[in-house]
Amino acid sequence: MDLLSLTLLYDYHMNTKKTLYLVIILLLLFAAHSSYAATDDTRYLVKSTSGWWKKSFGVRHNFDNGFTTDLSDFQLRVAKIFGVEVEPVKKLNVLPDLSQAPVTSGKVVAKRIKPTEQVPWGVKSVYNDPLLSKSAGGLEVNVAILDTGILKTHPDLKNRIKGCKDFSGPLAIADGKCDDKNGHGTHVAGIIAADGGSDGLGIYGMAPEANLFVYKVCSNNGTCWADDIAVALRTATDDGVNIVNMSLGSDNPSQL
Repeated sequence: MDLLSLTLLYDYHMNTKKTLYLVIILLLLFAAHSSYAATDDTRYLVKSTSGWWKKSFGVRHNFDNGFTTDLSDFQLRVAKIFGVEVEPVKKLNVLPDLSQAPVTSGKVVAKRIKPTEQVPWGVKSVYNDPLLSKSAGGLEVNVAILDTGILKTHPDLKNRIKGCKDFSGPLAIADGKCDDKNGHGTHVAGIIAADGGSDGLGIYGMAPEANLFVYKVCSNNGTCWADDIAVALRTATDDGVNIVNMSLGSDNPSQL
């Protein structure tokens, strides 16, 4: 066998070996992704726009500088081996409000009792009217609330809801779902746009004629991923929102 034949044979075996290694890595990646259940601290920004990595890891949200996804330890190691830059996605939390009890049911008590004060003191302070009995305003103003969702059946809020989306669940975006099992988002919505209800026996917020676009970006325990928030902000712009409220906080800035 001449030198050329030996060289070609060597190249063939080496290419076959490389292809086999690549296939094994691909199978491991897909197996890890399909069997992996995301936990609370595994969300990453993968700084690559390659379709290959998107198919291998799965995509939650796309961004100009890459995509976010939940990575297992194995997938994270593979990304580093291949030189793919990844960064942890930051978490935020709803701002604490100890006076607000958690919402545990979508049902509201049928019998309504008119509260002693229908306009909270904070609203009266902003209006600079201690005797204010009913607030007004907000007509045709679209307000997005990025929080834990909303109690959609609440009599003081149900007529104000014009949009409802969940960014916090297994699906990247679930249209029509924004149920609040925490209470924080419902409380915030009430401060902004509670309209007293159809019977006029409820609470009045700052702008009871405003339209609410409720984007659930936080889980029921009050934690929120920065990438879900970023996509919700982008959606708010697309939906024609005028004002965005985020009663959220974090100790660290987010790269998103």
